[in-house]
Order: sequence, then C-alpha cells, then structure tokens
Amino acid sequence: MKNLIDFFKAIPDQLLEILFFAFFVLMGSVYKMMKQKEHGAKITAARFVVEAFMSFFIASIVYGFIDQFFHFNRMFTFAICSFSGSVSSTFHAKLEEFLIALFDGAKFKVNQYLKITKDEQ
Repeated sequence: MKNLIDFFKAIPDQLLEILFFAFFVLMGSVYKMMKQKEHGAKITAARFVVEAFMSFFIASIVYGFIDQFFHFNRMFTFAICSFSGSVSSTFHAKLEEFLIALFDGAKFKVNQYLKITKDEQ
C-alpha cells in the first residue's frame, strides 16, 4: 500500500488534476448513459464517445468558470463538472437558447440603428 501512495505522490499535481477531472466527467457520462438506458435508449460505443466528448466540452467550460471565479475545493469543483457533464444536453439547449436570444437582440438593435440613420438622411 505504501508503494501506491508513493506512486500518487510522485505524479505532478497538474497531471493528477487532469486525471481526476477526466475520471469525474467520465463517471458523469456513465451515469447519463445509464439514465438513457432506463428510458429505453440503445447504448452503443459511438453514442458513448459522442456523449463523453460533449460532457468533456461542457464540463471544461464549467470548470474554467468555477475555478476562475469561485475558487472552490478541487473535488467539489470536479463534482460540479461531473454533474454538468451528465446534464450536458440540458445545458447545451439552454446555452443555445441564450445565444439565439443574444444574437436576435443584437440583430434587432442593429436594424433599429440602421432604420434611424436611414430616416435621418
């Protein structure tokens, strides 16, 4: 057992952090796939890889935000990343709605500005 502890102590902290992050996010992906299987979805390796990739993408965004602004404990941050990765479909849909609303608002303001400048001429 002492050799295993020495092994983990010898790993650089950054690499250990990446490994923990990957482990937590993969466990979130496994949880997501198990929930989908309960609802009757067919589980394939390709589907798992796609879900894992999407979970890593969402979890890395959440990790960057939480680590930058909140400075929580690393394991708590990884747990939040795992949760966000497991609900990445919902997160992705809400992010898409937000971006659509943002760009629609910008488009409206630009059109309003162009109409005002056109009327002034």
